[in-house]
Amino acid sequence: MSPDVSIVIPYYNGHATIGRAVASALSQESVSTEVIIVDDGSADPVPREGLGDGRVRVIRTTNGGVAAARNVGLAASCGEFVQFLDQDDELYPHKCRVQIDYARRFKDSLTICDADLINEKTGRVAGWTAGYVSTADPVVHVATVTAQTSAALHRRETLLRLGGFRIDAPPCEDRDLHLRYAIGAIALVHVPIKLYRIHRLSGSQSDSRVDLCIEREEQLLRWAAAELSRSSGWTDQRREAFSGWAARLARRWLTRRRRGDAMRCFELGGSLHPSGGLAVAYSPRAMVIRKLFGPVTCEQFAGFSRWLLGRGPIA
Repeated sequence: MSPDVSIVIPYYNGHATIGRAVASALSQESVSTEVIIVDDGSADPVPREGLGDGRVRVIRTTNGGVAAARNVGLAASCGEFVQFLDQDDELYPHKCRVQIDYARRFKDSLTICDADLINEKTGRVAGWTAGYVSTADPVVHVATVTAQTSAALHRRETLLRLGGFRIDAPPCEDRDLHLRYAIGAIALVHVPIKLYRIHRLSGSQSDSRVDLCIEREEQLLRWAAAELSRSSGWTDQRREAFSGWAARLARRWLTRRRRGDAMRCFELGGSLHPSGGLAVAYSPRAMVIRKLFGPVTCEQFAGFSRWLLGRGPIA
């Protein structure tokens, strides 16, 4: 008999945390589960802790990245639903049960929950919310809110039909997938409950990693815009959300001191909506600074504010 849910955990040199992730997967209440660990060519073998449970399988592949590893797990899965879990995070015991209940109430949907965000260095706990309003346009939502892998519970059949994760999309593979759900008119249903824990170490990313993130987001935005044009799927609200996305990317390029890339994204925003997305990307206060001193000085001021106050940007 097939399990209710297949929990897929990509593994790469994660021996310090994989035991916690597996234990949380095996502790799911009131649902039948299988746990598939995909060893993505790791130098460190998967620890044997928890592997004696008959519900756990380990699949070893050559290193292809996290998106490819998730697809391997998806192809091997048997459950009606598929839950992806990063090797350093953990599910709360009622996670799958609650989201399966929502999924069965809302047919042909992707359910997305909230989470606790744990800073591993400081122990500080913050909340992350999908922030989704079920009556709103899902395309607008995905253009506005960053996706989190483990927040979603997927119907296996639907995910296979969409083709799983695009292996050329990381580090934006989650947002890419959620956009394909939304553009495909599959409902996104917000489950306003914190159902898992995201564990993160505080620290800065490398310059090349940050640049890659922005480049891939811009590619994703352009692909989605082309899809909406092809399918006559634009509305004014969608155009404004996408132009705001472009303007936010432009601001990020300015923080990287890549003015030419920033101007390209500002121009993209202007081509999508008359507002250029500025009201979406800037707070009223930041808009005043931008009008007085220009976009470059505005980002310099925002960076100084972050350093001075130890908080996020003023916008």
